[in-house]
Amino acid sequence: MTKQVAVLVGSNSTTSVSKIVARYLQSIDPASIQLNFVEISDLPLYDRDLDAQEVA
Repeated sequence: MTKQVAVLVGSNSTTSVSKIVARYLQSIDPASIQLNFVEISDLPLYDRDLDAQEVA
């Protein structure tokens, strides 16, 4: 069974060192692990003011 691992890189830059390292790890990961990249630009930004709002 393949284990799914989410990888979050904290930069959108194509020259980000952490993104380069993560892509390298993806190229050498064993068949039992699948790295899934979560783009930080796809995540909503945290807004503390929204915490006080009631969720419907």
